[in-house]
Amino acid sequence: KVDFPRLFLNSTIVTVIGAGIKVLLAITTAYALVFVKFPFRRVIFVGILVALMVPSQVSLLPNYILIAGLGGANTYWGIILPGLGTAFGTFLLRQHFLSLPPEILEAAELDGASKVRQFFSITLPMVSPTLFVVLIMRLMASLKVYDLIYMMVEQTNPALTSAQSLMYLFYRESFIAGNKGYASAIVVWTVLLIGLVTLVQFIGQKKWVNYEV
Repeated sequence: KVDFPRLFLNSTIVTVIGAGIKVLLAITTAYALVFVKFPFRRVIFVGILVALMVPSQVSLLPNYILIAGLGGANTYWGIILPGLGTAFGTFLLRQHFLSLPPEILEAAELDGASKVRQFFSITLPMVSPTLFVVLIMRLMASLKVYDLIYMMVEQTNPALTSAQSLMYLFYRESFIAGNKGYASAIVVWTVLLIGLVTLVQFIGQKKWVNYEV
């Protein structure tokens, strides 16, 4: 018997927490690389570019060995932690930060706005379209972690499946068992999620950003 409420709860926890932390790390890292002067920031950026060239499958086995050794098998944090870094999201936000007119931030500084106020009131709203693109990408990436769940969650013991997700069920039944109904559910689930996040972005954009001159 499939416990759909439990699987849906697992998917929600892994997706919301994982994507939220990824976006937070991406935007703070990108902001620091552009607006904060510190040693070796170019070296760090080159390291991010190198990370873009490494396929995620390469780190799958080392992540499993490390997380399982730390006792993270069949836990939420064991599934969320390995994918917290987002090199592409950081790169994308950094490039958008570089395109912002410096005169706006200079004017805000002359008006007495602190770095925190500049970030939340000026910088963040201006990069909100890119931010929501990164958010959608991270939501999808957090949702389809069936490969990591397959390794992290013990499949042969029913008592050790508390961290399985709904997307893993869809993957198992559609691609392994050959159930075409579950394969269709993957498509519908993906389209609904993207549509929901896009709708929230459009509504929030109108209330958050004022384009009047």
